Amino acid sequence: MLASILVFLVFSGIVIFITGHWEFVSSTIFPNETWGLYSRSFFEGILSNAHGTIIDLFVIGLVIYWFEQRRSQHEEVQKENRSRERDEERSRISRENDVKRNRENLSDLRFYRQPDAPYRALGAIRRLINLGETGLEISEIDLSEFEINKLSITDSDLHATIFKNSNISNVHLNDCRCEAAVFVGATLTSTSFTNTFLHRAKFQNSVVRGMDFRSCDITYANFDGADLRSANFSGVDCKGASFHGANLRSANFIDAINLPPEVEVAAKELNGPKIERHRTP
Repeated sequence: MLASILVFLVFSGIVIFITGHWEFVSSTIFPNETWGLYSRSFFEGILSNAHGTIIDLFVIGLVIYWFEQRRSQHEEVQKENRSRERDEERSRISRENDVKRNRENLSDLRFYRQPDAPYRALGAIRRLINLGETGLEISEIDLSEFEINKLSITDSDLHATIFKNSNISNVHLNDCRCEAAVFVGATLTSTSFTNTFLHRAKFQNSVVRGMDFRSCDITYANFDGADLRSANFSGVDCKGASFHGANLRSANFIDAINLPPEVEVAAKELNGPKIERHRTP
């Protein structure tokens, strides 16, 4: 490309120089004598045509340069896209490896009962959540006697997971399976269960004040001795659930069904649970 430009500039310079000094050139180098078709007018025609060629080459050069720039820009964009795709692929592979490794760690910790079990399990859970993962397999993991806070777990299996004597705050379980989960002696604050399956869950002697259980399945759950003050069981099926010795002060059982006898008895006490049922007029 550079050589072509130099040739064009040299050619243009020579033609323009000869044209500008034509009187001198024609009288000195090409005198007025003629030889066949070679005459002053013949060379003047050549110079005129040379100027046309220069203009044509200049225009064509501009067009070629424009196309070349467009091609270079296109190649640069393609190069950037390929680089971005490679980076995204590396990131995807790295993420998949991290997800696989942490899920395997959780699987390995299912029946691990050493003192460091909660630390290792909670670390793997947080990393998976930070990776945007749902559907975690946390069943039968030991998270007892531990501080657990600021977690949002969705669509995950916490079957028989152990939270015994743990302090749980700002934890949100959404669409999770917590069947037979153990919350014995645990303290739950600013925590929520949404559409959570708590069938046969154990809350004995736990502190779950103000907890909203309206969207949960608590059948056959055990709340014996639990602090359930201001808890909301409105409209919930309490079949098989046990509340012996639970603090039900200001708890809400309005429209709940299959209430156990101990709730009915507590409702007659001052500030006991509310169990009114709406009647259709």
